[in-house]
Amino acid sequence: MLGVAIGSFLLLLAVAYMIARPLFATEEAFEEAEDSKLLAEKERQLADIRELDMDFATGKLTEEDYRTLRARSLAEAAAAMRALDEAEEKLASPPAGEPSAPSLADGNGHVPTEEDDLERVIAARKRSIEEKVR
Repeated sequence: MLGVAIGSFLLLLAVAYMIARPLFATEEAFEEAEDSKLLAEKERQLADIRELDMDFATGKLTEEDYRTLRARSLAEAAAAMRALDEAEEKLASPPAGEPSAPSLADGNGHVPTEEDDLERVIAARKRSIEEKVR
């Protein structure tokens, strides 16, 4: 009888912990969840772009449709990447009173665009796939 009471009490504590845990979650946990959603969205958009490229190559899409859909997917992927970058900057921003990060412009004054970021991600992805194949 005592064993059943102790077991019931431990079960009650476990259930109470599982219910109360989200209430005490830190803001960092919520930011990580948001980052995961953004990363998943970016990966989904990149997969859509690859699928559009394949559909166009096989003749399933007209050139006009292909260009329209690809431009839309590129814009959405760039928006997700921008949101990811903003979240990373927020986490890495220096405390008040410290100097901020240097300008994004390179030595020639060129500021990277969304397409530059997307091309960089695509190139990195290609390199990782090539390394896995080797």
